[in-house]
Amino acid sequence: MGFHQTVRTAGWKSFLADEGGGATIELVVWTPFIFAILFLVVDVSVALWRYGEMWSATRRAARAYAIGALSSEAEVGRFVAGALVSVGGTSTTVDEDVAGITELIENSTVDAFSVTTTLPARRLTVVGVLEFIVPSLSVTVVMTREPGVT
Repeated sequence: MGFHQTVRTAGWKSFLADEGGGATIELVVWTPFIFAILFLVVDVSVALWRYGEMWSATRRAARAYAIGALSSEAEVGRFVAGALVSVGGTSTTVDEDVAGITELIENSTVDAFSVTTTLPARRLTVVGVLEFIVPSLSVTVVMTREPGVT
């Protein structure tokens, strides 16, 4: 065995046995996962806050419609859109025939309605990680009209 061959073999053995820099490699491997989890936490937090804003705006619009302060679907839509300016655009509908509770109110004198607000997830999040899990979020508020309100 020649001198060069001994040095070469000893160099590889010492290189493979050396654990210096292992922490750097682990950091490089784990950093994307840590940031992905951090971004997911930020997105979920902001989405939940904005989802609460959607509930509040939709509930207030339904209440205004129930007491007669708002009289049309367009007015309800403008009301919710105005309340959700910080969240981003909105798609709002007033459904006079609530599909889920039609049987419950058919034989009753209760005049029920629902207000539904739907926003795409990209308008609810900051980073956009949540958009891959949930494409859109909807809020539906069901109320009855106050007596005497047409």
